[in-house]
Amino acid sequence: MISYPGLYRTGALSLLAACLATAQAIPEDARARRTLNDLAAGRFEQVTAALDANGKSQLPPERLKALWSQAQGQFGPFKSFGETRMADTPAGRALVTPCHFERGELIMVMRFNPAGEISTFRMMPKPQQAAAAEKPRGILEREVTFGAPEWLLPGTLTLPPGAGPFPAAVLIHGSGP
Repeated sequence: MISYPGLYRTGALSLLAACLATAQAIPEDARARRTLNDLAAGRFEQVTAALDANGKSQLPPERLKALWSQAQGQFGPFKSFGETRMADTPAGRALVTPCHFERGELIMVMRFNPAGEISTFRMMPKPQQAAAAEKPRGILEREVTFGAPEWLLPGTLTLPPGAGPFPAAVLIHGSGP
């Protein structure tokens, strides 16, 4: 049997270096998801440990616990995380995650510094969708066009019930000053 101790040593060192590099280079989204899971499980020390130096000073475990308790007090017990997405912002990369509670939803935004560490995170209420306005009873709407054939302007004519005459208003969007 021929032995190549230098080759095995070099190969072992290369493998060890690759393992160490992989352990340090956890993708941002995986790091953030692990941190979210720690938060939901009440492992506030691990959450603080995942933050950069600035984040650690602003969010010690006791403060995180108080904020999480406040969120659950307002929105009920935590249920699950929604689908996460990465976003590039002027302040850097961020992971945006819906957090579902029994009585509502919060949006968690985790920002990363240039080194890929979690620098800040915040929770904010989910933006409310505007409800579609209901058309009052008896209102008639018709699609219409005005103008010359090459410059037709489409619109909607909305009429109240009754014989009229009625006051009129013409709303043209995009005509700006």
